[in-house]
Amino acid sequence: WDALSPAVRSEAVDGLTRSPARIGRLLESVEKGDVRPSEIAPDKRQALLTHPNETVRTKAAELFEATSADRQQVITQYEPALDGEPDAAQGRQVFAKTCINCHRVGDEGHQVGPDLASVSNKSEGDLLVAILDPNREAQPIYTNYTVALLDGHVVTGIIVNETADTITLRRAEGKEDVVLRSQIEILQSTGQSLMPIGLEKDISPEQLANVIAFIKSIPAKQSK
Repeated sequence: WDALSPAVRSEAVDGLTRSPARIGRLLESVEKGDVRPSEIAPDKRQALLTHPNETVRTKAAELFEATSADRQQVITQYEPALDGEPDAAQGRQVFAKTCINCHRVGDEGHQVGPDLASVSNKSEGDLLVAILDPNREAQPIYTNYTVALLDGHVVTGIIVNETADTITLRRAEGKEDVVLRSQIEILQSTGQSLMPIGLEKDISPEQLANVIAFIKSIPAKQSK
């Protein structure tokens, strides 16, 4: 599992959820920790949570609805700031200092994480959770990978392209590494979003509320 790219994982999960026996194996792997809940796409998790089989639904709820206690504690501490009067202009300044290496707004920043225009229509509470607990609902395409090469070098990042011969990884500031499959000794998922945990160490509740206000001020992308 750790060596599978996001695209192959998606196909694997799709195949595993086609029969009760395979679903059981998948849920067993999640329970053991071999497969992390965040590594299964939200739509697949939802399908398991609403599965016709009650046993599957119960086990999925037990595995996928659990929340890290320490992350929830941080979220609870930051929630009151959302009830204040956040300043989007101040939030833009915090964004430019803290978030610009991996997020892009207009002509500023780098397109590594999700386009913020695509999430500006989310509620303030949802954005707070996404920022402080990035692994809870992270899309598999933003899972970080570590690649150890035969020459001893190690590169990390999200997989943005793969061919029969190469894999391209992207990291902070939009920097990319193209590695030959023939030179890969180990390809392994970290099971974590590229977005780091612990942003609260650098941003106060008021500053984060301002950042969220800035994100909310970005015109939402219209689907075509």
